[in-house]
Amino acid sequence: MKKTFRRSMAQPPPPFYLYVSYGLGYCAATRRYKVFRLFTGGGDGDGKDETCCEVFVLDALAYWRPTAGKPPQGCTVGENNPAVFLDGSLHFLCRDGSAVVTMNVGDETFGSLPAPAPAAGGEILRTITELDGRLCVCQRASESGDGPYHLWLYGGEETARWEKLCCIDPRSWPEDDRNLLRSRWIAPLCMYGEKIMLRTGNCRVFAVDPTGGVAGSPEILFRPDEHEATGGEFVDTLYPTLGLYEESLVPVGRTIEEMVFLSPATRAWSDVLKWLPARTVAELSVVCREWRAVVTSDRFVRAHAAHPKVATSTRVRFVMDPAFGLPVDVDRVGEVGDDPDISEQPFPCGQPCRGLNAGSFHDIDFVCNPTVGYHHAVMSDDLHDGAGDGMFYGRIALGYDEKEDDHVLVLLAYTSKNLETRRYQLRCRMLFVRQRRCSPRPFHPPPRPVASATPAYANGKIYWLVDPALTTPSPEPTSPPRRRRASWWRWTAATPPRASTR
Repeated sequence: MKKTFRRSMAQPPPPFYLYVSYGLGYCAATRRYKVFRLFTGGGDGDGKDETCCEVFVLDALAYWRPTAGKPPQGCTVGENNPAVFLDGSLHFLCRDGSAVVTMNVGDETFGSLPAPAPAAGGEILRTITELDGRLCVCQRASESGDGPYHLWLYGGEETARWEKLCCIDPRSWPEDDRNLLRSRWIAPLCMYGEKIMLRTGNCRVFAVDPTGGVAGSPEILFRPDEHEATGGEFVDTLYPTLGLYEESLVPVGRTIEEMVFLSPATRAWSDVLKWLPARTVAELSVVCREWRAVVTSDRFVRAHAAHPKVATSTRVRFVMDPAFGLPVDVDRVGEVGDDPDISEQPFPCGQPCRGLNAGSFHDIDFVCNPTVGYHHAVMSDDLHDGAGDGMFYGRIALGYDEKEDDHVLVLLAYTSKNLETRRYQLRCRMLFVRQRRCSPRPFHPPPRPVASATPAYANGKIYWLVDPALTTPSPEPTSPPRRRRASWWRWTAATPPRASTR
């Protein structure tokens, strides 16, 4: 979240950062695991470089807190270079390779180490890892994957200098090996007997012999296309795609909710806060990290939704910029001193369903909760590309699946529609909101045409109004016509869709 720029019309935007690197360490004195994250770059959106570090103590606190020491300013880290834990400290490599920032896991103080001198050959890309109990930095002169690669080992506090281990030059390999192992990212994994095992960004593993300072031809150890369980080929990336693990019986610890409600004080505050309206609880969530951990837990959200609230005035005004997902409180626009950028174009927006709203604007469908400032856009290119009538008031619906304990988003689009022949084609996609990082998956389209009317959710079902202009006309009645009720189509997540008349 700290890497996401979030605008706010009611208050100054929170800080965000361009770069982040994570690291996992262990404090032998307290026998606790700690996760650290180092943020750098563009702290408040004004272009100024800022560095901060936070720590999450496993099985102790349910929230991130600032570290005891302040990290050095000016060092920018990267996501593709996770910190290396070695000798009780984490080591973060700066993106420009100028230095290595160290963090003592025990007292959370910072230091620095010099970086190895850049090799000749233009721009240098670097990765940091651990090799045979020593800090290792891998350099290369280009992003094409043709090398050469230079491996450096740090001598430790005794020598305080880097020693060149070897040079790996893919240009000397056989052509088949060179094409197979060409990657945008490469790093040592571990020692493989007398050889060095390395990993690539497309999940290939090979070993080379560093004897003499110049590595020889590679020995291919693993390639995804030879293992059916891996699914074949992998896309080449600039991020670590393979890693090591230890077989152990070390427990992970308590869940977030267990840690939140472990304290009698937090349980008492939870009982107090659940009496308050959602808007007030959202404002109180910024009082301290502990309160925020309480009100954002699933346990509190369920308790707050089920608890009867004190009668309050109903808020019926809701204005939003659908292009950027900016909730705007019309009662506070004057306090900000800047008029909100409200679109003049209408957009479908359904009724609330258990605290969430769903809407559409052009080819963007979204789910939002203005109280907590949540907004997520859902893109489905195969749903909207080539759609004959992609924008209609029945195209998006929001419901709730009790079995999955999650909101369900259903997206509809007409790919073709002919009112004269009454022929049409309708596509359907479904998505669970908590699994929003997944793309909407295809689902059976409705058996009947859907009208341009806002759908409704009630008693575990979503209802759409059937479009009479596309339905097959009934034969002429032989008796006087009777008054007919409107025809609806309903959708249920647990069962296949069926037509029903209401």
